[in-house]
Amino acid sequence: MTDMVIVPDLAGDFVPAFDSEEEYAQFREEFSEEMQEVLLEQSRARARSEEEIRRKRVF
Repeated sequence: MTDMVIVPDLAGDFVPAFDSEEEYAQFREEFSEEMQEVLLEQSRARARSEEEIRRKRVF
């Protein structure tokens, strides 16, 4: 189980505390996969927005 620790220097960001290197490595892998999904969705949303702007300029 991962505990969440508040680090004052990070202005309210939550930083996970890990019991082992293996737990930390697993977290990094899962977090990396989640971030890739988030970035992909942001990229798709940006492309949709740009396409909508192009369409409006045509009409």
